[in-house]
Amino acid sequence: MHSSVKAETITDKLIVALIEQNTPKVLHNEKNQPWDFGTYDFQVKKAGVVGFSNAADYIRLTLPIEVVMLGKVNKDFLGQKVDLNCDSTFETETIFDVTLLLNPPNSAAKVRILAPIPEVFLFCDGLKLPIQPFLQQLVAKKKVEWEQKITAEIQRLLKQAGI
Repeated sequence: MHSSVKAETITDKLIVALIEQNTPKVLHNEKNQPWDFGTYDFQVKKAGVVGFSNAADYIRLTLPIEVVMLGKVNKDFLGQKVDLNCDSTFETETIFDVTLLLNPPNSAAKVRILAPIPEVFLFCDGLKLPIQPFLQQLVAKKKVEWEQKITAEIQRLLKQAGI
């Protein structure tokens, strides 16, 4: 059962303050990446304050994010060269479930990320391309790497604190 505590205790507030202080404004950035239609730039930015709740066996953090995608469509369609500038911006809320196994000095952490992608479109000089499936694939491809990176950072902090 998940408890919906929103940083009410001093401990909750301390956790949120530490996360806020250590969360960069730009969370992910890609430039000039190839894709089926040409190339794209992709940036994920923090778009609000971290939310906090806990359960008996994990901590849940929520983070509103803004995703900005810029792209170039440069393909041949039916013998015609198409060269379009594209853009899309949307917001969503990413969920981080953090499980801690506290056993000093050998404590461990595991992070699970849930990143829902709403129905979203890339607007290209009058052309509207659905990109939700593309973004879902991108998240699926990067998610394990992101989870491992955050897990390693939490474990480093636990070790540094002697926990």
